[in-house]
Amino acid sequence: MDFFNCSICGQKFDSFMWCDSCQIQEFENNFKNWTGENEEIDYFIQQTQLKAKDFDQFIQWMPYEGFDIIKKIGQGGFSKVYEAIWRDGPIWNWNSKSKKWDRNDSCKVALKVLEGSKDSTKFLEEVSAYVECAALSVHKQTILRCYGISQDPETRDYIIVLEYMPNGNIRRFLKQNSTKCDWSFRISILKDILHGLLTIHKRDLIHCNLHAGNILMRNTFNGRESKIVIADIGQCGPPYHPHGDDLYGVMPYISPEVLRGNEYTQASDIYSLGMLMYELISGIPPFSNRAHDQALMFDICNGLRPEIKKYIDNIPDNFINILRKCWDPNPFNRPTAYDLFLFDNYGELSVKNDEIFESKYEIHPGAIYTSRELSIYTQSLSQDEMIEWNTEKRLEVPGR
Repeated sequence: MDFFNCSICGQKFDSFMWCDSCQIQEFENNFKNWTGENEEIDYFIQQTQLKAKDFDQFIQWMPYEGFDIIKKIGQGGFSKVYEAIWRDGPIWNWNSKSKKWDRNDSCKVALKVLEGSKDSTKFLEEVSAYVECAALSVHKQTILRCYGISQDPETRDYIIVLEYMPNGNIRRFLKQNSTKCDWSFRISILKDILHGLLTIHKRDLIHCNLHAGNILMRNTFNGRESKIVIADIGQCGPPYHPHGDDLYGVMPYISPEVLRGNEYTQASDIYSLGMLMYELISGIPPFSNRAHDQALMFDICNGLRPEIKKYIDNIPDNFINILRKCWDPNPFNRPTAYDLFLFDNYGELSVKNDEIFESKYEIHPGAIYTSRELSIYTQSLSQDEMIEWNTEKRLEVPGR
């Protein structure tokens, strides 16, 4: 096999085993052989294939019968996630002799079933974000890979087919491996999260739902490979609900200006990142000791943040300072993802890891860490609390 030149046109590959013109032609020739029975979805998939520059920059329509369901592995506010075997496996090359796509072996995937989505294509926003970010994550994949779209034949709910992450989310991983995850490991996780968030923000996108449940851990941590991937990009509400005034998400991770009724911005993602930083140093979900109700929402809007006094003496000052800046009530005072990505002086612990990181904690029965509608709480917030921010005021990241 020639790894440098296309077997169809003989020209040098544009990227590894990928010839732009020939791959696109083969995709186009194959359009007649599949359909999702929805013109908008078909067109969307076709466009990803016609614009692709590599094998992870397009998606496919994936018939439901091509999966062997293993078990349910997750439940979100508006979706269920199943572990499954994709019998065909991912495409990696067009075989000019057999006139078929060469594929990797069958592999495990995660099927995200979008409840109530049968009459909506709003979920394409999330799929589009995955595809767009894939183009910027070539050297270090920190965004969960999306393989394609399917549909449950019984419920008609649409399914996003995603890369499978056997270690689950970062909260579960830290709890199960608290003593093994030392300071340098946690900082490397933070840097990987920042890489992924910067990738999202470079595309002028906003995650809108950044929390520990959407940071997934890889199975192995070899070489320069990212330890995490970010999931659920830009999909903070149900797939059938149009954009409006309703608020969805995980309350402790939502910035005060968004709770007050302002739109999500990249700065609100940074506030959510601050909560992830807190969970990285403490091992405890933010506000796990109280109900996530109207009282907490009022307190957050009035400046309440998770308690960090017990960590100040042992966690490096630079880390604490950045954490506080991410939590600033004024979104224009928060650092950007680019600011934080460039910063590389988080310091060292002054004590042993097991004196800092906690793995045992109790969660209040009213503390909810899955996305849900929060509008019932926000409606009572006074419109007088809406804040006009000074767009010129910014704080510097320490060490810049």
